[in-house]
Amino acid sequence: MKLSSSVVSSSDFHDKLFHLRHSIGKIVLDHQHTAAVAQRFTRDAAANILALRDEAEATMNDIIRADSDDWKAYDIMNICGQIVGRVTARMVVGETLCRNPKFLMVPSVLWPIARYAMKGTKPSIAAMREFVEPIIKESPICPFLTAFLRRLPTPLDWLINLAKGDEKEYTIDSLTRRVLFLTFSSLSTTATQFRIALYNLAAYPEYIPLLRKRPRISSWKMESHRTSPTSRINVPRMMLQDYTLRDGTFLPRGTAYAHWAEGINTDDNVFENALQFDGLRFYNMTQNGERVGLTSLDPRFLLFGIGRQACPGRFFASMEMKLLLAYILLNFDIKAPPVQSDASGQKLTIFNTVPAQGQILLRRRKVPE
Repeated sequence: MKLSSSVVSSSDFHDKLFHLRHSIGKIVLDHQHTAAVAQRFTRDAAANILALRDEAEATMNDIIRADSDDWKAYDIMNICGQIVGRVTARMVVGETLCRNPKFLMVPSVLWPIARYAMKGTKPSIAAMREFVEPIIKESPICPFLTAFLRRLPTPLDWLINLAKGDEKEYTIDSLTRRVLFLTFSSLSTTATQFRIALYNLAAYPEYIPLLRKRPRISSWKMESHRTSPTSRINVPRMMLQDYTLRDGTFLPRGTAYAHWAEGINTDDNVFENALQFDGLRFYNMTQNGERVGLTSLDPRFLLFGIGRQACPGRFFASMEMKLLLAYILLNFDIKAPPVQSDASGQKLTIFNTVPAQGQILLRRRKVPE
């Protein structure tokens, strides 16, 4: 079913679910920040790859203090949130703020609160304003002028540029809310996906030597999501108009629906031996001529959605996840504790969402002399 954004909407679904217009503000529903991401984020991220690599290395060294002699346990949710938060912030707001612990706390506070319909966002908006306001006041007239500052423009620079000339948009409050929404959205999804991938590296250690010698990280990441999805449904939408499907099903305005991702993931008619984990599954599919990739909009793989309303930041998120996983693989040994279970005591198994609480063991790899 291909329907235009005037008929169905992803943002209206999330607005209804998280009360965005009453928490962060109605302004985040007009998609100006989406335009900044779609038009510039991906392009600038590719140019910033060396800076992101350096930030990933500095972040790992600060957060993961494992040595080469002993295994050390880490809280998986804690380290993934810190690592992704800092590396993502390097791209969104630049080097100075990304290393400021107080700044990093602002979007991360919203992560658990999101389950409770984004309540309590006012303190976060006020805190974010303290960091954003000086940048807005010092921003160059045109983002291209940041070249004179020896850095590439960030999405914040482009948001400021898009807002100039619009009295309602070019305000400290408006830009603060957009930055908060953008940083939180980037952090929550990517950190969760990174956590899933690390859990599966610990759960299937036999793949680690292969991934180090012949990187197939995109395939690994896709299979990790397929077998340990963050949600059993995906691609949520809300009807903005009454609509009748070709089979006669009537969807009145206000109807919310989503794709049953788990049904696709466990279907042997879609994936051969669907109940088995195969870290090279998607790599082998591409070798057989199938066009499916981490950022492709394929109905069999719905991590980033599908259609015109798919995630505009998927290319940066994909690049960031692959960069972080590659760094972990090349610099650390990883394994699971003797027993890995979630808060209810249920063992981590295929097609159960990876538990939010838990630990992994890390040890820095010894570099051959």
